[in-house]
Amino acid sequence: MSCFNKFLLASFSTNYIAITVTDEEFKKIDYNIKRLKQIYQKEVNNLYSNRSLYMMNKHCLLVQKIISEVIALFPIMKEYGTCAFLTGSFARCSCKKNSDLDFHIIYTKKYDDESFKYEEIIYYMLSEILNLGRNKIHPMLLTKMHPAILTYLEETLDNNDLNITIKSNAGKYNYKINANLKRRLYLQYCRENTIEKVFAYLKQEVDHKNSEWAHVIRPITMKEEFNNYYNELYKYEKNNINYSNIISRINHIKEKINKINLLFNTIDHLNISEFKNVYQKKEFGLINEYISLKRDICLYNGIDWPTINYYANLTHLSSDQVFTAAIEYMFLLFDITEPLGNRYSLHTNELIRIDYFDNIKNKMIELNKKIMSAVLIEEEQINGKISHNDANSSIPKILSR
Repeated sequence: MSCFNKFLLASFSTNYIAITVTDEEFKKIDYNIKRLKQIYQKEVNNLYSNRSLYMMNKHCLLVQKIISEVIALFPIMKEYGTCAFLTGSFARCSCKKNSDLDFHIIYTKKYDDESFKYEEIIYYMLSEILNLGRNKIHPMLLTKMHPAILTYLEETLDNNDLNITIKSNAGKYNYKINANLKRRLYLQYCRENTIEKVFAYLKQEVDHKNSEWAHVIRPITMKEEFNNYYNELYKYEKNNINYSNIISRINHIKEKINKINLLFNTIDHLNISEFKNVYQKKEFGLINEYISLKRDICLYNGIDWPTINYYANLTHLSSDQVFTAAIEYMFLLFDITEPLGNRYSLHTNELIRIDYFDNIKNKMIELNKKIMSAVLIEEEQINGKISHNDANSSIPKILSR
């Protein structure tokens, strides 16, 4: 399997990865985990004394600063032209204290098989500094891999946890990747994660259904190089936005609302896993789809809206009643779930207290009605404009509400 990262190949059968560092490197890692953890905890606790998009955006910026400092500790990452960026809630500005960190490292220069060791050290350090646990820090953008690799993964990986050690004569760290997440780790480190490959993947996402991955991004290092690629992607997206895309998204939103409403009547509301799946994962997906629709309409009308960021989106959505209701819903959900800490997970089968549930249930029903109403108005407006134009004329521009 020459296409595999050779260093990782042996760990497939042993469920163990040993990362050896020098004594000097270990001491630097240990010192900076303690130093940055103290700084982060103090600053983030001050931020959440007042819940607002402004304060959440400051949290996102704080996390970016921490990541930048950690990467700078390892000169080899600069040699590879390491381009780090965030997606998900820390890019979107919809994070809570214990949100997963969707964090990616790609390269603008040639790198070797063992570069993953420093990536993994960075991931571990961030898990400790941000008090998240290693299982909550992972990339979501995984570019396509050779079919032989995927087949080998399926045939070789078992249901046991993956044990990882970072060690030197000066000390060691032992931690685990859960069995249900270790496949993601191998996908992360066995793919060709160059900046060209990632943007080729994002272009496919734009072509497929204009997925949020393509425009919910915060670069941290090598920003100029990253933005050069993103600007080309954005130009491509604007040139290809059309009436059909927008109608497709409207139909997708209506379908999502109906599916969520069906789930709402069938799930065990008090089970943390099922609660999170519907009230956060599915509902936030719906909210993001609605914001993406508003963005599509802006792009179609020649109005710039590069990336989706809840704080920056205030420019476009300051008077949008659905967005206002969505933010209220998000804050209420976080007030309910943050006391659960890392227990609030799709992989937890514990129960949530019933008094945590009642308010959010009513808010979700109300929010979904508002989204459906707003989408139907957009659809009526679009189709009304079409019907008043000659069949041979060009598709009319759509007014963003």
